[in-house]
Amino acid sequence: GVAPAALVALPMPSRAELARRARAGDAIAFERLVDRWIEPAFRTALAILGRESDARDATQDALLDACETTTITLETR
Repeated sequence: GVAPAALVALPMPSRAELARRARAGDAIAFERLVDRWIEPAFRTALAILGRESDARDATQDALLDACETTTITLETR
């Protein structure tokens, strides 16, 4: 049988499309971009800096810098 429409997976937009949407203020697109790069960014920072705490700080700084180039604002919890 055919899967119900609600269960059909939509293709993931390209990074370029997500970036375009994020710059336009789409918080979901920004979140998807972050989900894609946060772990590789942390691993890279850890390899360069050697300490987890420093890598976390560098990754957070990069995320905040990315927010500054979009209209997205992060809410503190």
